[in-house]
Amino acid sequence: MARTTLGPNGLLEYETQYRVLICRECQYAIQKSAISSHLLRHKIYRDGRHDLLTLISQLDILEPEDVPLPTPDSKPVDLLPVIDGYCCTVPNCDNLCASEKRMRRHWSEVHGEVAGLVLANGARPTKLQTFFRGTKLRYFEVSSITLETNSHIPLPVSSTASGDEMLIRVQHGATATLDAPMCPPAPPKRVPGLSQAPIETSPISIDLDTLVYFNHFLTTTCLTLPGPQALDRPTHYWQTDVVLEALRQDWLMRGVLAISANHLAIFTDDVSTQKDHHKRFIQLFEEFNDRRPEMRCAHHLRQDTIIAGERVRCILRLARWALVASMLDAGPLRESLGSFQLHAFLADVRMLGVDAAVVHAPTFKISNNNFKDTFARATQTLSSTGFLGDESSTLLNRLSTLPTRMTEAFGRPNEIQEVLVTLSAIAALVEFTSLSYSSSDTNTTFQAVAMWLLKVPDRFNSMILQNSPAALVVVGHWVQLVKRAEDCGSWFLRGAATTISHEIAKQLPVDDAIQRLVDQSISL
Repeated sequence: MARTTLGPNGLLEYETQYRVLICRECQYAIQKSAISSHLLRHKIYRDGRHDLLTLISQLDILEPEDVPLPTPDSKPVDLLPVIDGYCCTVPNCDNLCASEKRMRRHWSEVHGEVAGLVLANGARPTKLQTFFRGTKLRYFEVSSITLETNSHIPLPVSSTASGDEMLIRVQHGATATLDAPMCPPAPPKRVPGLSQAPIETSPISIDLDTLVYFNHFLTTTCLTLPGPQALDRPTHYWQTDVVLEALRQDWLMRGVLAISANHLAIFTDDVSTQKDHHKRFIQLFEEFNDRRPEMRCAHHLRQDTIIAGERVRCILRLARWALVASMLDAGPLRESLGSFQLHAFLADVRMLGVDAAVVHAPTFKISNNNFKDTFARATQTLSSTGFLGDESSTLLNRLSTLPTRMTEAFGRPNEIQEVLVTLSAIAALVEFTSLSYSSSDTNTTFQAVAMWLLKVPDRFNSMILQNSPAALVVVGHWVQLVKRAEDCGSWFLRGAATTISHEIAKQLPVDDAIQRLVDQSISL
């Protein structure tokens, strides 16, 4: 297959047969509208980025819906991971699914009970690939000499399985699905920093519910959680590093199980089952808080354990409000949580974006006050929006005019320093808006949310704490990234964008011109 290599270290490859541009590092094809921001994600700036975009503009790149799919007897496309999946055996159907549960749902929704009664075999195993991810995902079948094509998997007429389904590629093309069997993955040969610690037996009671929650975390929930921004494999962090720590620390295990219970509660449609998971979540969360060592008394714990505990705590605190947004009867839970605290919410999101190495530093500081670089990157991003999609371009255009619109609404500012830090926060938001729309990947879209909070100046964080109207208006635009992260899989942020927008509207002056600044952002 003819290919053209582009970019530093051969980052991109153009497949002439299918006319797609594939990122070697991310292992998927990039939509034409997302190329510019995707390069930004890989830290390709200024002249190098402009030259590369010029070369790419000369290529014939098809839109996702126009890309011809390989035939089932084709060899796998280089650079794309190959996953296990299923092909429906109903004549003239050939629907492809990445999990048995998804295939069962296909049978229930498309073929119904009659087809299930007629056919004894519902699907055959096969090998699948996809050029694109997210909303443009389309599986196609590829050949494999090791695949037994004559075996079938019987499918029952109906299934009670529920929950969100997704497929996450783990390193070197390994896959994990929500339909994985109830058994933990094999432990790695060696985990640096963890393998030397002695394992203590956890006193938590091992009953069926505990096993269900633990299995759900291993096979499902861990695939959806963001890792430290320096890690390319957040799944490995939660599925291996955190789980190994939890097996040593009873209090941390209760936190892990609480996350799993919350996740199950959010994605069930049955009121009774949801209440059961909610009750168990509250119990485990309280036990986690009661047993978790205070930081001043945690000198006997390893740094990795402390950081894992902090990340679990932040996920749990965010997930409480996600459960409020998801429950059919959320009144009692909402009352128990009290009023929504924006500053606490931002602190939890910020912590999830911090690198472990930063937290370990003697002088822990999470802000960046380099205004010059921030403004330069924002200018570069705004001058290269030609490849971005409609939604991101609209948001970037509004951010570019936000300083002018804020001046018209608020009048001439008194504090020049506050003007400077507000402009810096807007410029940083431009940069991370571009990052957010560079991919539909769950971890990337969440990191764009968290990294903006880490990037804004210290003075701007103080302005948020003081409910400064100017700062709140900028946060109101950042909410769009929160909503995008939720839409791309960050379930623990469910409903957060709406809650924050309402909180900001309450804190802003009752002035139509000022309120309209936030209303315009919400209407995107």
